[in-house]
Amino acid sequence: MNIQVIKAYKKVLNAESSFAEYGCSLAKRRQNYAQGKLRAAIKEHYPNLDQNGYIKLFTDLQEISKD
Repeated sequence: MNIQVIKAYKKVLNAESSFAEYGCSLAKRRQNYAQGKLRAAIKEHYPNLDQNGYIKLFTDLQEISKD
């Protein structure tokens, strides 16, 4: 698992929690920005993922984020 993808995923989780907490447009922009960074990191480090690969990747990321 690539460390940049993990960091990007954790930023998405933080942005989602701040949007849920505050519900303002700035938090929504942060969330969208973080999701874009995650997509870019995945595309850079795992360029040829199919749908099953994405499912496995996000399952692994969820397991890592629980720690």
